[in-house]
Amino acid sequence: MNTLKAILLLGLLTSSASALAEKIGVSMAYFDQNFLTIIRHAIDK
Repeated sequence: MNTLKAILLLGLLTSSASALAEKIGVSMAYFDQNFLTIIRHAIDK
């Protein structure tokens, strides 16, 4: 039982490290609207 707990803990620790991404991708359907252009420029900064 302790071995199973250790394996689960190790799996959680390794998966949480990959969640710390440096960049996050965003997709927008329209890019020609003023509001979305402002948002896109704010994301680029």
